[in-house]
Amino acid sequence: MKYILYLCCFFFVSISFGQKAGQAEFDRARAAFDAKDFQKWFDESMKGAALGHPDALFYIAMGYDNYYAQNFPIPTPKNDAKALEYYKKAGAAGQSEGAYIAGELLRLGEVVPKNEVEALTWYKRAFELGHPDAPSVVYNMLGGANPYIAYLKDCVNRGNYDVASELGTIYIKGEIVSANIGEAMKWLEVGEKNNNAGCMYIIGYLYRNGFKRAQDGVVTLNNKDANIPKAVEYYTRAGGLGNVESMNNLGEMYMQGMEIKQDYTQSFNWFDKSCQSNDGYGCYMCSVLINNRNVSRSMDEAGRYSRKALELGYKPGN
Repeated sequence: MKYILYLCCFFFVSISFGQKAGQAEFDRARAAFDAKDFQKWFDESMKGAALGHPDALFYIAMGYDNYYAQNFPIPTPKNDAKALEYYKKAGAAGQSEGAYIAGELLRLGEVVPKNEVEALTWYKRAFELGHPDAPSVVYNMLGGANPYIAYLKDCVNRGNYDVASELGTIYIKGEIVSANIGEAMKWLEVGEKNNNAGCMYIIGYLYRNGFKRAQDGVVTLNNKDANIPKAVEYYTRAGGLGNVESMNNLGEMYMQGMEIKQDYTQSFNWFDKSCQSNDGYGCYMCSVLINNRNVSRSMDEAGRYSRKALELGYKPGN
């Protein structure tokens, strides 16, 4: 079986977020796992699963999965068909890893009957839930660029505006279709009008790099036409909605003072927002601004920011 799950990470960071029915049971299951009380882990997971908690459903799937027999000795015996049932339930409840593994099991056909049609359905579910490995699989299973693009457009038309940023990026890069900035902006604006932070960030990037639409509708991208006020406007909106890339871009722009007026306080505030969103680079830059005496903060604070950056895996120069 070729799917991989990073077990250590999973038990510290739940894949789905927010308070849900069954959360208390799921929290008890996670604590039991840490204590290596696998019977309690499974029992509490089953209680959470009965209440529909996505990650509790995923725990039950792993418990039944022969692939994880050494990591999860309860229940006995294992049952791959049962595991698939719960991976599907987890995916249906919004758990992207469950949907993805359901697709893998059905596509590979190593422990359950092979069914590529159903596999694609679950890969699409994983894609629409934001699983990072799903796009390439969906692309290949659909048969290439044209059906993949048609599928992405259908996702956006059904209200998945995160996919609008994917479409915009595809048309900007021009790797699987011809580059078309006008077409990119068309889809990005659909997402932006529906308050999608990722689309706002990319629109800001385009304005920063010279996006221009002439009166006759012709679209160009040329650095000499950079529209920094527009870029800042979109970065600010996206950052306010939690987009870390926008926060860091604003932090850099205010710190450098090359495109906009230098303002270390604004720079620090944006990097701090990034740090609070658990971005290591944002934390590191807060420590840099303090150490360089650009903002009036204590050296103790600089140390705290630096340590958090390291805890989040950021190393300067990487």
